Amino acid sequence: MLKTEVITILKKKLSRFFIKTPVLKKIYLSFKELSYRCKLKQKYKKNQSNLIIYTMGKVGSTSIYNYFKYNSSLNVFHVHHLNKNYLKKRRKALYRSADKYLKQPHLWTDLLWKPNWINKTFIKDNNKNLFVTILRDPIKRNESSLVSINFC
Repeated sequence: MLKTEVITILKKKLSRFFIKTPVLKKIYLSFKELSYRCKLKQKYKKNQSNLIIYTMGKVGSTSIYNYFKYNSSLNVFHVHHLNKNYLKKRRKALYRSADKYLKQPHLWTDLLWKPNWINKTFIKDNNKNLFVTILRDPIKRNESSLVSINFC
C-alpha cells in the first residue's frame, strides 16, 4: 500500500472514532468548522464588494455563481439559507446524527458553516453587499428536484 492510502484509511477510521464519542464529536466538528472558516477567510478580499447569490435550490443558481466567480472581481458566495433559526435547527440535527452525515461534507460546509459565516461577517454591513435571487416556476422546480433526488 502507498503511504497516502494508509494515511487516508487512518483519517477515516479516526474520524469515525471521534464521531461515535459524544465529547470528542463536539471537538472534532468544531475543529472542522474552524478550519473551513479559515479557508473562507483566505478567499475573502476585504476591499471588494460582496455578491451573495441567495436562492432556493434547483433554480439555476450554480450557473450564475460560476459566471460571477470566474468573470468578476467581486467576492461571490452562493447560499440557500441565511435564516438564523433554520440554521440552529440544522446544526442540532446534523450534530445529533453526525456519523450518518459525515460522508456528505456539502451538508456541513455549504449548507451550514458557510451561511453562518456569511451572517456573522457580511449581513451587518449592507453597503458592500449585492444580493442576487432567482425565481422559477414552482412546478418545474419540483419536477427538477424529483429527478435530482431519484436519479442522480
